[in-house]
Amino acid sequence: MTTPLENISKLCLLPELKLIQVIPPGFFVCEKVSNAEVCPSCANLSQSIYDHRWVLIRDAPIRDKAITFKILKRRFWCKPCAKTFTEPVPGILPGRRITQRFRLAVMEACRKYTDLSQVKREFKVSYEFIYFAYYERLRLNQAEKQDAIWPSAIGMDEHSYGKNRYTRQTQFVTTIVNHNKGKMFQAVLGKSQAELETQLSHIPGRENVRRVTMDMCDP
Repeated sequence: MTTPLENISKLCLLPELKLIQVIPPGFFVCEKVSNAEVCPSCANLSQSIYDHRWVLIRDAPIRDKAITFKILKRRFWCKPCAKTFTEPVPGILPGRRITQRFRLAVMEACRKYTDLSQVKREFKVSYEFIYFAYYERLRLNQAEKQDAIWPSAIGMDEHSYGKNRYTRQTQFVTTIVNHNKGKMFQAVLGKSQAELETQLSHIPGRENVRRVTMDMCDP
């Protein structure tokens, strides 16, 4: 007979995580269960725990409810390297504060919605995060012919998403909507004609386009 916590762990937690506590409505306190970890630098197995630290990780929503993991992560001491490393958790890339499931959920929402502001409101993320997640979605869909050929009716608009950290210039992305399907078709960095031509020239079927909706911005 399984306990309620065991059932929650099977449904919600990532592999190798043990549930410690559930704080409604969607806050899961947990820790990783392992006897030792492999050093990412030298591949030696280490059992020496240096210290612990709590990290907050956002996971994909469940029935539109936000899910957050509070994970007690261990730092191990690698004797051959003479330095510390933090244990990895399957499903979370190093240095990330989101799960891969969360990123995939955003990518799928980009495919589903025409207006990316809906994705921003639903997942409470920045436009920059959405655009780069959508680029990944496009790369995954490149093999799907129906998403790779220009449709007959499109909409184009540019959006700013903050300043470049080095040049401090405002960054833009141009989004293109497939009006026939009511879904996003492409998103490319920049807004000038030259930038768009460079990044969109590989897409076949340009002659298919018959109707374009866009504003009168000079670029």
